[in-house]
Formats: sequence, structure tokens, C-alpha cells
Amino acid sequence: MYAWFGDKLGLFEAVIRRNAVRVRVALNGHLDRDTPVETALNDFGRALATHLLCDNAVSINRAAIAEAHSGSVLANSLARVGREPIRRTFVQYLEICHARGLLNVEDTDEAVDTFVGLLLGDVQTRRLLGLSQAPRDGDIEHRAKRAVEHFCRLFGR
Repeated sequence: MYAWFGDKLGLFEAVIRRNAVRVRVALNGHLDRDTPVETALNDFGRALATHLLCDNAVSINRAAIAEAHSGSVLANSLARVGREPIRRTFVQYLEICHARGLLNVEDTDEAVDTFVGLLLGDVQTRRLLGLSQAPRDGDIEHRAKRAVEHFCRLFGR
């Protein structure tokens, strides 16, 4: 394993990168197309929720949280390799939608935080605390659909 990834951090980053790519692919396919905003946001929301609420992501987040008291190497890696690339892709998509007059998103940071909040609510925290199981596909689909509906009411034209 170390021959492929170098060390524990390299392995950790490879897992995060693989998962982040899956989420970005769900949105990248819509960046240059005329897909309805609701469809693109639903695809992205479903991929993001599936990613963030799965057992693998919960374990990675727990590891980063557990080592936070002794340093933030894993947390910084999680942000740099996973969170930030996904966020940049989503910001790019929102900027395109704003420029095309499809969404009224003047503050992309606020819009991203709003969408993620609508999508995840308290579910991710409950997962991290071990208070709930991974949601079923139908539950994730419902969460994504509701988040998109509310987001489009807030930022739609």
C-alpha cells in the first residue's frame, strides 16, 4: 500500500479524491449543457448526499475529527482534496446559471452554504455521532428533490 500511496496521508487523500471526483462528475456533465437547473441540482444533490452520508465518508470525517486535537493534517487534507474541489465546481456552475439568467445568485458562498444546509440538514451530524444509519437511496432522492425545490424558490428567477 505504501508503495502506491506513500504513507497514511497519501492513502487517505486517494480515497477522498476518488470520492470527490464522483461528486464533481455529477455536476460537470451539466456545466456546458442546457440541462434544466432543477435536473442538474438534483443530480448534484443526490451525488453529494450519497457521498457525504455513506459509511466511507463518515469514517473519513470521524478520523479527521479524532485527530483535530493533535493537529489538523487530516482535516486540512480533507478540505483541500475533497471539499474545496467540489465547492469550486459548484460555484462555477452557480456562476454560469447566474450569467445565463437562470438563477439569481449574487453571493455564491451563501448559495453553496444554503444548498448544502437544505440538502443535509442535521443528517450528517447524526451520522457522525452514530445516531442514524446511512439513508436509503429513496431517502437521498427525496432530500435532493426537496433541497432543489427550496433552493430554486430562494434563488430562482
